[in-house]
Amino acid sequence: MAEHDCRNGALIDFSPAAAAEFTAIDKTTARMWGKIQAERYMAFLDNIFAELANDPHLGKPATGHPGIRIYIAKFRKRRNAHGHRILYRQIDGGIRIIRILHTAMHWPDHLGD
Repeated sequence: MAEHDCRNGALIDFSPAAAAEFTAIDKTTARMWGKIQAERYMAFLDNIFAELANDPHLGKPATGHPGIRIYIAKFRKRRNAHGHRILYRQIDGGIRIIRILHTAMHWPDHLGD
């Protein structure tokens, strides 16, 4: 899962860490909430990736990490709902996803610049 194109041709590239995290999210979601919910959540994330590739400025700049942007993806919009922080960079023709971290994680600890 190194890269793929989204619907309008924008590039979505995954770092090895992000690709491994995407797979782990799928497996963990299926184990905890079932296969159907995992399919829904993974489709939700795929749609978010496509939106970011088409409009990279949707995410906020990561303070202290030039060029990196962060978007918080929440499947449920409740204030206390968890989700995933998508850390990415804009590249020619799209984005490179660097990490996909649960919102409970302290993201700077997982960003090896």
